[in-house]
Parts: sequence; C-alpha cells; structure tokens
Amino acid sequence: MVINVPNLRFKFDGEWKSYCLSDVVNRITRKNKNQACKLPLTISAQYGLIDQTTFFDKKVASQNLQNYYLLLKGDFAYNKSYSKDYPWGAVKKLNFYDAGVVSNLYICFRPNDKINSSFLEIYFESDKWYKQISDIAGEGARNHGLLNMSTPNFFETRHRFPCVKEQVEISAFIKNIDERIEVQNKIINELSSLSISIKTIVFSRWIHCPKIAIAHVVKEYDEKTVTDDMYPVLSSTSSGLYLQTDYFNKNASSDCTIGYKIVPFGYCTYRSMSDTGNFNFNKQNIIQNGLVSPAYPVFLVEKCSTDFLLELLNNNDEIKKQIMKLKSGGTRFSLSFKKLSELKIPWPDQKEREQATRLFDSVNKQLINERMLLESLKREKSFLLRNLFI
Repeated sequence: MVINVPNLRFKFDGEWKSYCLSDVVNRITRKNKNQACKLPLTISAQYGLIDQTTFFDKKVASQNLQNYYLLLKGDFAYNKSYSKDYPWGAVKKLNFYDAGVVSNLYICFRPNDKINSSFLEIYFESDKWYKQISDIAGEGARNHGLLNMSTPNFFETRHRFPCVKEQVEISAFIKNIDERIEVQNKIINELSSLSISIKTIVFSRWIHCPKIAIAHVVKEYDEKTVTDDMYPVLSSTSSGLYLQTDYFNKNASSDCTIGYKIVPFGYCTYRSMSDTGNFNFNKQNIIQNGLVSPAYPVFLVEKCSTDFLLELLNNNDEIKKQIMKLKSGGTRFSLSFKKLSELKIPWPDQKEREQATRLFDSVNKQLINERMLLESLKREKSFLLRNLFI
C-alpha cells in the first residue's frame, strides 16, 4: 500500500521521499558589507518580502545595515516571530526586488537543484511544515513572541517532497490560481473605485438640495433586554455586525456576513426581510435575536428607503463630518440618538432618491458577487494546499 503520498495528486507514481531541509537548500549568511544595499525588507502575509517603508509607512530598521543579511532575488527568509495567522512563523521568497536586507534574526536560505523554487515557496504557504517546527521550537521567555529554536535544528527538520517534475506540475497549478485571485482583486478594486466615483457624483448633485433633520425619517429603537444565554452578543465592526465570540476569536466564516450590508463607517448595519440566518435586522424589528451595546444608536427607518439612508450615512463625506462633530469620547466614541437626531441630511425628491438607490444597489450587488467569487477562489486554494502536500 502506497502511504507517503498526498490526498490529491497528478498522474505520478511512487512515494514522496523524506529530505532534511539542508538536503535541498543552502543557508545564506552573507552580510551587507559596506552597506552595499540600502533596502530593508520585512515579511508581509500577502506580498512576501517587501520594502519595509512601504509596509510600515516608515523605516523601522537600524540606520546601520551592515550586519543585516543580504538577500538576492529568489532567496528565502524565515521570520521566527509567530502570530495568530502564522503560529510557527513565516517563510517567504524574495520576488519583487533584485536585492534587499533583512535582520540577522531571520534564517535565510536558497534552494539548490534538488527542489523547484516555486514549489518550495508554495509548500511554505501550506501548514505541512508546522509539525516539524513545533517539535523543535519553544517560545523564548524574553523574546516577546519569537520562537526559540537553533538555526541548525531548523535545517535538520525533515519534509516529504516528490520528484522535481511533479513539483513543477504542482507549482504551475497553484500559480494559475494565484494569478486568477490577483485578477479578481483588480476587478474588485476597480469596481470599488467606480462605486466611490458614482456616489461622489450623485452626492455632489445634492449639495443644494433641501435638508431635513434625520429625526423626520427615523425613530429611536430603545427596547432593552436583560442579557442572558438566550441572546448572543453582537459586535459592530467596520465590515458589519458579527457574533462577538466569532469576531474576537477570528473564527467568523465568510457565511457569517452573507446578507449583511458591508459598511465602511460607523454603526449603520441592517439586514433585509429576505435574508436567512440567526438574526433579522429590518425596518420592523431591528433587534430580534441578538444584543448590541446600548451605546450604539439603534433606530427604525420609517419614511424613506433603508438602502437610501445607509448610503448617505456611510458614504457621504459631508454627513460623516457632521457625525464626527456630534460624537463624544475619544478612540471609542459614542453617539446618542438625541445627538444623532440633530443630523441634517440632503433630501432630493422621491423620484431622484429612488433612481439613486437603484443605481447604488446595482453596483453594491456586483461588488458582493465579485467578493464572493474571490472568497471561493481563496477557499479552493486553501483546500489544495491542505491536500496537495504531505
């Protein structure tokens, strides 16, 4: 029985072989002599090894880069700092620059001819190497999240790889998915820019419209409920309302937000009558099966389209400025309904409000569809990373 093979495989025979990491890579210890390279790099989850200034919007490396390791395009670096997304640190390949320097706390190496460089890069995106690191690593008591392991032990870890030909097949397949994800991100960015432009143009036409107090179209929802096990607590975030436990444990699935309006500002979130799930936020009953903090101004929309009002509150810069003046508090500001009632909103005629709402809704739905497709592509890649390696 063949056992040392992945769950999914192209048409290749034979088991994958076990290698010491040192069998397939060569350690890099070259120093940045005379500060020949002045580009400090850091590891980004999305982009790999990138310019530190670009990532942090400032330079955090030492002024003296002479003792840093000098990397050339195609070299790898392992950052032993762990995080929730990288429980055993992150290994990334230098793709975007001809050369750069990294802290000597990183472990650096370059693949030899026994392994395909692109395959190794994708392998380190999977979690198949975590077990090898967990066997040799501990958290340094004074290192604030830096895994405590020796460099020789890192290179002695064992991994299973196929023949180079199979490596090339796997890396080419995953690369195609990565390229499709990149295209999808561009589609979403362009559509988002279009959405902003459309809303900016529409709102600019309403500068001289009559204005009314928001109190004329909404009323406060102030029904209080004693918090108990019957009602899960919700948390308002920049992308909508989440189950508080899911949000803070980072376990919220993409399905958690299906049907929620994705909003970039404030606490304005609603769910329509047609949505399904555990919660029902609509014009008739704002809170049915969940609890939000009394600090949130919760209100019922009565005399206009909820979608129309959401667009105004979340995307109109002039209204945002008004809200910022009405709020109280510091980093975690609060806004009472009484204060919110003072907000003045533009009020074009009903026909124009309906036309604008239909236009906004069309673009928003397209964005939701494109984002769902992106999530589907990411799930497909995650599935493959779990099943194409051992």
